[in-house]
Amino acid sequence: MLTTKTFDYLLLGEILEHFDNPVDFLTALRKKHFPQGVRRMIVTVPNALRERNHKYAENDQERINSDHMYWFSPFPIAKVLTVAGYEIDDIYLVRHKP
Repeated sequence: MLTTKTFDYLLLGEILEHFDNPVDFLTALRKKHFPQGVRRMIVTVPNALRERNHKYAENDQERINSDHMYWFSPFPIAKVLTVAGYEIDDIYLVRHKP
């Protein structure tokens, strides 16, 4: 059970873009589980600023996973995390070749 264990890291990989309200989810997560010993959290989200998205936009196209509610770039994900009560150490953008 999550409430009886402690963790050094919590990994939220590619899930926040699926929630109707990521601020509410992150706030509830912090209030319920972070006092139990989670020291750090790693969050990954699809990068709205990736080069391929700009190329699609130039052709008036939008390619997105239909399960996603949001696109995130550095400022919006930082805003969501901050409003939910988290402190941000670093933000990294990953580049990859298609």
